[in-house]
Amino acid sequence: MDRRCLLKNSLALGGLAGLGGCAAQPHPVAVAKPVSRVAIEDRPPPLAPIRAHPDRLFDIKVCIRPFRTKGPNLDVEQIGDAMVVHNYGHGGSGWSLSWGSADIALAAEAPANFGDVWEQMARMSWKNLRPYLGLAGNPVAFTDMYRLSDTPLGQEAPRDPSIPPLPPPSWSGLPAQSSDFGKYADRISDITPQTQVLADDINPFPAKHVTRTTNLFFNFTEYGHLLTGQFFAAGGKIVMRDFHAPSELANLPEKVVINCPGFAARDWWKDKNMMPVRGQTGWLIPQPEVQYGLTYRNVQVLSKSDGIMVIALENGELKGYNDSDESVRRAESERAVRVIEELYSRFPGNPV
Repeated sequence: MDRRCLLKNSLALGGLAGLGGCAAQPHPVAVAKPVSRVAIEDRPPPLAPIRAHPDRLFDIKVCIRPFRTKGPNLDVEQIGDAMVVHNYGHGGSGWSLSWGSADIALAAEAPANFGDVWEQMARMSWKNLRPYLGLAGNPVAFTDMYRLSDTPLGQEAPRDPSIPPLPPPSWSGLPAQSSDFGKYADRISDITPQTQVLADDINPFPAKHVTRTTNLFFNFTEYGHLLTGQFFAAGGKIVMRDFHAPSELANLPEKVVINCPGFAARDWWKDKNMMPVRGQTGWLIPQPEVQYGLTYRNVQVLSKSDGIMVIALENGELKGYNDSDESVRRAESERAVRVIEELYSRFPGNPV
């Protein structure tokens, strides 16, 4: 797993590609070096080209991924005679950390060290997601993810000393650059595959430098239907209701409330640590024969059962931060698709 503060390089992909931490990083964290060799039997299989053309965009979705500068709120408080268990602010990692964060929020007081809390959530989530592998529709599945670059791929760029370590107050706690985010992937390196550098003779892409790893990801539609079905089968009900103040929770007949308000926590609970993170995904017509994902020139692509998801990036983790605009920007998705279109126009032996 490698997902940004959000999940690094997969926040928007909806993957477990690195269950990322949402706390600011006070000190550098060592990152495991990628493997430099790939065994002959582990060379990439023939890869079907992605038919990336703007006219194949059949859907564009925009959402707010609520990021909490102090990390997810997993506190418990009493509202009247109701026990309210908070579980929000995962910054795009909510699906990936869901099982683990629920376990911590309902158990004892979380450890003070967020790195330890993150690791506990990640390991618990990994364990609970394991039974969903191999089910009909592949609600959770593994896939190879390739990172392509025209220049050498090195370690993450060091912090720019010209940028103040703490952003000005007007930024409401917004990190100034990617290195400000916590990186905790090395804590679970024993259960996740290392990154491999593909030598020229086994590099299937028209890009000079390529690495590969294997990530766990969600097929949103199948996973959502499965969980909803299990919820209803267990007697659960969905009731639509508006709440205007936390005090109204005391009027509910249920005396244990799991509070997952997302970005609404900033106004409803007066949680000023909440930061909007605009996320837009473009969806190309599904291609079942494409069973991999890639990152190239600030664009991420992942083939899912219900479409090929295309995401425009910008300076890594920083794109979309402090932006609560949920309107569709089609030009953004079209630009991202054209980057992939140009890549596959040079794909050897695979005209698109």
